[in-house]
Amino acid sequence: EVAENNIVKEKINLINIIQDNNLLINPYILIICKTGSSLSIVDTTKYEGDNNWINPCIEGYLDDHANLSMLSIQSKTKENITTSSLNFHLSEKAKFNMFVLNRENTKSDIRIFLKKKSSEANINGILISSEKKQSDIFCKIEHHSKDCKSQQNWRLLSADSSTTSVKGKILVKKNSKGSDGKFYSRSLIIGDGASSFSKPELEIFEDEVSCSHGAAFGEIDKNLIFYMQSRGISKNEAIKIIITAFINEIVSNDEEMLETYIAEMQDFFEVNIL
Repeated sequence: EVAENNIVKEKINLINIIQDNNLLINPYILIICKTGSSLSIVDTTKYEGDNNWINPCIEGYLDDHANLSMLSIQSKTKENITTSSLNFHLSEKAKFNMFVLNRENTKSDIRIFLKKKSSEANINGILISSEKKQSDIFCKIEHHSKDCKSQQNWRLLSADSSTTSVKGKILVKKNSKGSDGKFYSRSLIIGDGASSFSKPELEIFEDEVSCSHGAAFGEIDKNLIFYMQSRGISKNEAIKIIITAFINEIVSNDEEMLETYIAEMQDFFEVNIL
């Protein structure tokens, strides 16, 4: 719990390192940000063992004018399973920013409730999958009051015979005039057996609102690879550059996030590209 008007300058790191095998773990985390407070959290799950299942539940309550930033990372999950439930409730002029990085065998259920006027949620996420694995996200944001804003921005990367999927829902309830909700996703497919799914949904029960959604799918442009090869860049290096540029569109300047992202992408490249 963060006390009223308390600004926590240092990030809080929650690190789950699973070193054993055949474990089932159900962590529960409760976050309370009192009026005018501010907090940044990095929640990381790393697997060093196999055949484990971690099933975290995270709940957050943001009072008026509170700010919460959260980085959620699921790392090297191939021979393990992660299923997570994340629920956040925002009061007047509260702001929630979240970045999600999910690897293989990961399913996340994210639900955000904009309870009072002028509350705001911004969700950015990267889903990566390879081999015959899956990476799935469900994210629902509910607008309960006037002038609430929400944005979802996703990048999906599927390699080999794997699948990535995102289902994003925006619900605008009655008495929520002035609401602004956006959903956008882009999927990059590497390999003939890979697939990706994106399903945006809008459910609107009020007028005078602004809501939009979009989804795009594609493969690596062979002409672009040929062009880079003609400039002396190897094919594998060209593919890595294209993938990195695709993901970089939503990666912020947060130093810790960038370090994690670089490490995860290097692991992906070593297995799928090199």
